[in-house]
This record gives sequence, structure tokens and C-alpha cells, in this order.
Amino acid sequence: MAKPRTPLAKAKATGQADKHPERYKTRKQPIGRLLGKPSGHMGEDQILAFEAFKKEWCWLKESDRALIEVMCIVRAKILAGQDVGVQALSGYCSNLARCGGNPSDIQKVVVPDEESEDPTEAYFN
Repeated sequence: MAKPRTPLAKAKATGQADKHPERYKTRKQPIGRLLGKPSGHMGEDQILAFEAFKKEWCWLKESDRALIEVMCIVRAKILAGQDVGVQALSGYCSNLARCGGNPSDIQKVVVPDEESEDPTEAYFN
């Protein structure tokens, strides 16, 4: 099995990117707007789940929104004590991994340096 790739941010911090620039010259940091506000169609419990994900995972972007909204549906049901079934839990766990929400997948995530205000936020959300 291949050795896992070192994230670009880690390579820069440890000096690997300077020592072996050929390995990192094509790697890019993910860009895009941060997740923003919950969608208007979400229920109260789903909004609570959305805000929890946003707080727990500061690296989420707008491109993650569809996946997070599906996860919010399942998380809201779990928090309400409803039975969600094996398939929903399996999908939920898979999505946790996709978002870097478990210890083995967190290394794949690039965290933004700081949260900056988007000037278009007031107009589009």
C-alpha cells in the first residue's frame, strides 16, 4: 500500500516542501467560501446540527454544503432519539470520513489560517 501523502500545509511547516519542492509544486490548497448560514429549508433540529458541524469542523466550505445538509438530517434524528436505521448510520459514518470528521481522516484536511469575512456574504446568504 502506498504511503499517505503529506498535506501541503504540513510539508511547509516541517520544511519538506523546501527540501523536496518537486513533490509539492503541483499541490494546491483548497479555496472557496466558508460554509456560511444554514439553508432556509432546514428544520430547527437540523439547524442545530448544522451549527454544530460548522463549529466542530472549521474547514468546511460551501462546496461541502450538500453533504453537510444530508448529515444534518441524520444527526437531528439521532439527537431527537429517533431510530435512523443501519443504512442511514452507515452513510453518516462514511460522510464523517469524507469530511475529515474522524481521527484517521483528519490528516487529509487543510484548515484555513483564519476565518475572514466575505464581503459578498450579506448579499448571497
